[in-house]
Amino acid sequence: MAAGANQEIGQLGGKINGIPFGSGVKSGHRDFPFGTSGVCMHFCPTFLRQYLRERRLSARYPGRQILTADIHETASLGAGCYLGRDVEIGRHVKIGDHTYVNKNTVICSGEIGRFCSIGYYCQIGMYQHPLHRISSSSRLYGDFSVLPGKKPFHEVARPPVVEHDVWIASHVHVMQGIRIGTGAVIAAGAVVTSDVPPYSIAGGVPSKVIRKRFDDRAIELLLQSRWWERSPEELAQWEDLLTSDDWQGKVPEEFLRRR
Repeated sequence: MAAGANQEIGQLGGKINGIPFGSGVKSGHRDFPFGTSGVCMHFCPTFLRQYLRERRLSARYPGRQILTADIHETASLGAGCYLGRDVEIGRHVKIGDHTYVNKNTVICSGEIGRFCSIGYYCQIGMYQHPLHRISSSSRLYGDFSVLPGKKPFHEVARPPVVEHDVWIASHVHVMQGIRIGTGAVIAAGAVVTSDVPPYSIAGGVPSKVIRKRFDDRAIELLLQSRWWERSPEELAQWEDLLTSDDWQGKVPEEFLRRR
């Protein structure tokens, strides 16, 4: 590697042994993502390609911890969010502030709220296949069809919605068209095929509501507070309440006022 290559890599542009990268150069008939030229994509080792992509994404999304390169350019990432290794974020996905997504999870479509905790190896809003046609094969519709007409099929018709402060444990599948309410918990290995009410615990295949986390009055107060919309500085004023193991019946009026 040339003597100045390390400095050039740090600037996300330049050449490695005369090969350009990071310049948005077109190669042949396509643009490679994240401004990496086709020549570099072909010759650079996999780890270097991933490193360059991660660096560009970190520059694009300051204040986030991003350990993956597989983020679609149309995705939206909130402040303070964390994406683990080999996470995949699809087209038009929205992830709220202070949400984390653990290793090998795929969010193909949908909207994720603030302060959500998503475990390992989850799949959310994955592509659908046409069950109403003779064949469900993706080789019979769209750009990759073996048929000349290339008739389309909308694979992401109903992106799911995961509201705020939701914990989705590992190996969970969330189907399209699903809404998971604020404060809900989804048990590991569940396949979520129906809506989950706020502050409920659901699990199983297909998933069913197991129980509520709190009584109805407590749930009403939490939803009224909309605490997840406040900044970390505002939340710091309520640290004792937010970290209490015995908070029910002790929520002050000031906490319930919307900011």
